[in-house]
Amino acid sequence: MHPGNIKKKSKTVNDKEMYPGNIKKKRKTVNDKEMYPGNIRKKRKTVNDKELNNCETEDNIYVLTSRNTSSKRIWDRHNFCVYCNMQYAKLPRHFERKHSSEIEVAQILSLPKKSAKRSMMWGLLKNKGNHAHNSEVLKSGKGFLIPGKRTIYKTTPTEYLPCCNCLAYYKRNEIWKHQKSCPALAVKGKVAKGGRIQGKCSLILSTEGPAISSEFQENILNKMNVDRISLLIRNDMLILNYGKRLFSKFTEYHQFQYCSQKMRELRRLVLELREVHANKNMYLNDAICPQNFNAVTESVRKLAGFDSLQNKYKIPSLAIKLGHSLKRCCSIKRAIALKSRDVATQEQCEAFENLCEIEWPDEVSNHAWSTLYKQKWNKPIMLPLEEDVVALNVFLKKKSKECSEKLEACKSDTDAWYTLAKVTLCQLILFNRKRSGEAERIGIEDWANVHSESSKDILKSLSKWEKCLCKKLKRLEIMGKRGRKVPILIPEAIFGSIQLLIVTRTNVDISKDNKFLFAVPAPSNRPIRSSVCIHKFALECGVNKPQNLTATRLRKHIATFSQVFNLQNNELDILATFMGHDINVHRNYYRLPEETTQVVKVGRILLALEKGKTFDFKNKKLDEIEISSEFEARRSTLQSLQS
Repeated sequence: MHPGNIKKKSKTVNDKEMYPGNIKKKRKTVNDKEMYPGNIRKKRKTVNDKELNNCETEDNIYVLTSRNTSSKRIWDRHNFCVYCNMQYAKLPRHFERKHSSEIEVAQILSLPKKSAKRSMMWGLLKNKGNHAHNSEVLKSGKGFLIPGKRTIYKTTPTEYLPCCNCLAYYKRNEIWKHQKSCPALAVKGKVAKGGRIQGKCSLILSTEGPAISSEFQENILNKMNVDRISLLIRNDMLILNYGKRLFSKFTEYHQFQYCSQKMRELRRLVLELREVHANKNMYLNDAICPQNFNAVTESVRKLAGFDSLQNKYKIPSLAIKLGHSLKRCCSIKRAIALKSRDVATQEQCEAFENLCEIEWPDEVSNHAWSTLYKQKWNKPIMLPLEEDVVALNVFLKKKSKECSEKLEACKSDTDAWYTLAKVTLCQLILFNRKRSGEAERIGIEDWANVHSESSKDILKSLSKWEKCLCKKLKRLEIMGKRGRKVPILIPEAIFGSIQLLIVTRTNVDISKDNKFLFAVPAPSNRPIRSSVCIHKFALECGVNKPQNLTATRLRKHIATFSQVFNLQNNELDILATFMGHDINVHRNYYRLPEETTQVVKVGRILLALEKGKTFDFKNKKLDEIEISSEFEARRSTLQSLQS
């Protein structure tokens, strides 16, 4: 009837359809990683893995680097506990929980929290654990190195040294900066001192092998340049044994450099062997065996720069030196095997020595000696000019007079004393033609033995001029090369200068521990370097060729020009003894075959043979052969033909 008024049956709807905007959606369950991806810690990646792509490797040693960026910091640093040798992220908390009974930890815990001193003490304890770990890594040649300050770029382990105070590892060319703010010095209230910082820090590095004396450590290992070679020497037992024996043989300070040099040569050979043999863990002890003899000879050739096409070496002396050192090291290895009754090692050493005797000359030394001799052929002989020697002598006399007057006026003038000592030393070398090292190492005790007395019986056989010389020249004996007794003659002027130096020595700044006559002012205990002084004064006096005025060339100068004096054999023996060497050495190495002497002496014989005048000069000396007229006639004939 009323279709419009009839109510339709309402359609039931749920809340979702009725209020679609107000109904909460069912929350989707997510894990914490999806909800807070930035705050969830990732599983720690241990630094023992070789997956550290941002670290440089050298002999399987990794240096940890920083992974921080300009916008993000990565909390990935873990340090080693000095007590349990494990690495932890929160090291102070570990100390407090696990090692609170330790004395050092208890002392730190007694300090106020968040204090500067407490933080520094935690850092020093952390450095001890990291240093113990780093030392083991350097010994084994495997693992990762923890530096005190990490870089964002790749570095090598040989660039780092431990601080001698706090034991943290820093780059060796920057460790002097760290000394100014070292926490270990700040805790003790001390100030950093200058000196050889790298040398002091290198002493902290541990060494393997034989027992190392403190003298060897200080004078050899401490004085080496801190680089890859010196760091690896400390872990090579055989090289340390070799250096220890050299050190016991060469006890003078100027010979320490020789010991260091021989050890570094062997270590360079081992590094080359590692490349040839493709074994990064090889040491010299492993190389001395018959199986590796070919690899050793190949490494020596590469190291000395052998050219197989021309059969010559770039550095022939290095190949010869390495041969001697290898044979010596083989004997040392054999001696150790004899003491330990190791028969197998003894047989290896004997076989290696036999191979050296049989094959080493053909493989290495013959070509090295040949190259060495060929380098001396047609080499110009650079001897000092006589006018340069006279000019230098005059300059030194004038300089000596000026310094003596200053020192007599003011006996505490250290500069005048030092200059007079350098001038007097140069005069002594110039007059006696001595080796620079022998003259500069004259001691005060040696000077006490100077004398001018001669035997009365011998004086009777001398002429008046010779007797006058005996009165004016003093004589002093010192130790020369190979322990020889070497005399030095001292004129009156030089004697007076030395006496003045001794009288005023206590008034100037010279160390009491300095035993040398020509001493360097305090705090040094070394003598004056005479070679440097000669070169300096040669430049100051303005000679023509100052580079030729050296002690060695002055010695060759007197040996060469002694030929002009026509000395007899006994006179040559006297001169050779005074120079400090054997007569054969004098003839072969010092009395050089001057070109002019050869042309004049030998040219007479050749011209006489050419003219057929051999029997005309029978029973005559070379100086008595005169063929100048024939020679002049021939020269005039040649000139006329050319014209």
